[in-house]
Amino acid sequence: MSGVSYGYTQAIAYFLFENIQFYQDNILLQEFSGDTLWAMSKISGTYAKSFITMDEAGDHDGTLQSIQKNATPPQLRLELPLIGCQGPDDNGFPQRGALRHTYRLRCKLRKLEDLVEASDRRQKPTPWNIQMTIQTSSTPPEATHTPFNTIPREKIQPLQLQLETTQVYVERDMQKSLERIPLKVRFSRLFENTFTQSELDYTSVLAGGVSTVKRRIDGRHPASRLIWYFRSTADILANRLYSVSTSANKPYFNTVSLTIAAKTRESPLEPFVWRDLMNYAKEDTDSGLEIYTMNWTLGDMPALRFDIKDATGAVNFTTADKPTFYIDLANPGSAINTSHTSQLNVIEEGWSEYNTDGNGGAELFSFN
Repeated sequence: MSGVSYGYTQAIAYFLFENIQFYQDNILLQEFSGDTLWAMSKISGTYAKSFITMDEAGDHDGTLQSIQKNATPPQLRLELPLIGCQGPDDNGFPQRGALRHTYRLRCKLRKLEDLVEASDRRQKPTPWNIQMTIQTSSTPPEATHTPFNTIPREKIQPLQLQLETTQVYVERDMQKSLERIPLKVRFSRLFENTFTQSELDYTSVLAGGVSTVKRRIDGRHPASRLIWYFRSTADILANRLYSVSTSANKPYFNTVSLTIAAKTRESPLEPFVWRDLMNYAKEDTDSGLEIYTMNWTLGDMPALRFDIKDATGAVNFTTADKPTFYIDLANPGSAINTSHTSQLNVIEEGWSEYNTDGNGGAELFSFN
């Protein structure tokens, strides 16, 4: 009756997962959050496939009707970039070459209270056990309002998760070859960094001055690119995990630079370069969102298609000495209410190699 719509946050198939881990026995091979998978999906792949991915993940345009439709989403689908399954040219995970191991996924889900958004951007909305209405038309006299009560929190049906894999079966001679011949599979391994910009960090810029913060980047392996984005604390509390721009729909920073061993590796450049120019030059898609990239490869444009795992350009973060972001913060605007704080997520995409010898498998720390 208040005119507020409720539904699961956009791209709920991603944000449902706080953390996903892929294990070989008790050894962690890969780890990523749903937030990182969402960000990567926005800047990778083809333009045409991005629409399919959005539909499969429960993404939408943010209108009142789309929010309320997302309260009862259809069956959603999330593809995991596991070893050997990260691109259309990958040959799959060589399970036959490592028969003595057991592989499993460990998934940590977010609470329901962290996944529902309201159209008025209120913090932690709880649209259960309250009175609402169904409106059948937007124009009178056909428009009718039928009241109903939403179900209590404890009666919400449990989530159903299904794991789907595609198995490729081969003849016995090929099986013996896979068990005998060593195999090498290069794969992308993501390293996530999360930083918080406090009110103290924003004091100078709110007063009309300059505020520069530095953030040490953690990562390993030869890195092909860095991806980063900001979110306000207010948006996170409102479960608007997809919101990566300020209240004025502007970037959270003026310039970003990267230093390694106290020497400038990437000069201070404005958001336009890291967001638009970088993606237009090296990717086949651009989300239009405030998600930024330092890309040291030739890119993945179809006209210049290279095997990205051949590392056409990289920075070795295994030996990099104190890689550090220098960020000239911008005024975050008034939508952060009384708390001018933000969260910065930096993703380092490092490339590693998984080897099998027919009996067991192991990850190498880097490759030449």
